[in-house]
Amino acid sequence: TIFRAQTNSTGADLKYTWAVSAAEGWSFAEGTNANSENPVFSFDKSGTYTVSLLASSFCSAESKQETNIVVIHKPLATLATSQTYCGPQTIAFSESNAAHRPQYNAQSGTISAYRWEVNGPAGITFEEGTHAGIAHPIIRFAEPGTYNVKVTATNECGDSEAAVQQITIDAIPAHELSAPKEVVCLNSGIMQLQASHEGGTWSGSEYVSADGRFNPAAVGAYTL
Repeated sequence: TIFRAQTNSTGADLKYTWAVSAAEGWSFAEGTNANSENPVFSFDKSGTYTVSLLASSFCSAESKQETNIVVIHKPLATLATSQTYCGPQTIAFSESNAAHRPQYNAQSGTISAYRWEVNGPAGITFEEGTHAGIAHPIIRFAEPGTYNVKVTATNECGDSEAAVQQITIDAIPAHELSAPKEVVCLNSGIMQLQASHEGGTWSGSEYVSADGRFNPAAVGAYTL
């Protein structure tokens, strides 16, 4: 951001001393300096700066003037790192949810609009009365796949760069279970149960081990 100062000081043999309140975020530009009559300032950080001019003459009379300059940049938006879940999820992009907390920096301006976009293998829905134009929506991901969630913020200077978070919804595996026999005789020997996916832990009876070995040591019907 360039600011061209213009002095209205009058008098003979005036000397000028310009100063800026901040120690960083600005510099003199276009060959001007602190003693130029009409210096040019370059501001590379947003914020409020106080620019002062001290004018003096050979009579040692001094006059000091100050003005405030507010420098606004486009806003900044960020989202957290990628996340992976099992099965459908309803995710709140809220300040209290660290895994999905959006962060906004207005860069000394005022954010006036938000725009959320979700790209993925299936549609999503905004839940609980939220929508794509607010800071903290709640979004439902009902189908498996990888989704790119984007948010853009807007202030007086325009749109931020889009913040992106990748969310992966893994499908919950469907297991098919089987046994060598569904009706067995008491104490007829240990049988190995089978599942369509390896791994996991069997449960449902004291007569079945975690790795799926069933011992029909008592009469009854068992759901394993």
